[in-house]
Amino acid sequence: IRIQLTSDNVVAGGFPDAQASSDGTFAVRGVIPGAWRIIAQAGKGFLKSAWLGNENVTNAPMDLSSGTAAPLRLVVSTNTATVRGTAPPGMAVFTERPNDYQHLQRVTQVDTGGQFTLENVVPGKQRVVVGDPASPIPEEGGQEITTRSRFSKDRSPRRVTRVSSHSCCS
Repeated sequence: IRIQLTSDNVVAGGFPDAQASSDGTFAVRGVIPGAWRIIAQAGKGFLKSAWLGNENVTNAPMDLSSGTAAPLRLVVSTNTATVRGTAPPGMAVFTERPNDYQHLQRVTQVDTGGQFTLENVVPGKQRVVVGDPASPIPEEGGQEITTRSRFSKDRSPRRVTRVSSHSCCS
């Protein structure tokens, strides 16, 4: 898992980051005082929660203006969702979480039969949109859906969200 801090302020030399060790610990060095947000790049996982001491900073900036920080605890989950549906063959289907500074987007190509499957989608509200596979995700249009993780606490399967071409491709 790679942990990176981002800021609205331009930082010379890039943003500080760290790689988590096999025991899950990490140290981000070279952090200047200010407001920072956390991005966790976790492959098939996502940042479920982040705590700076007793403060939930999952979707909020961390105030590091004093130059010192409480311990940072991150929870990463691989309990994701799958989105299946139909769309025009050859197009790309994108998902993104609205107002997500972590940019947790997923994209897949629609097959020749008009079917698509997006795996490892973060549970919650998503915008699903169809676009040109050679272009970035379209800024307008699409459909908002709510995805649920594949497994509940008892690990039994949950319903998979389906998107049809008439609702996501217009």
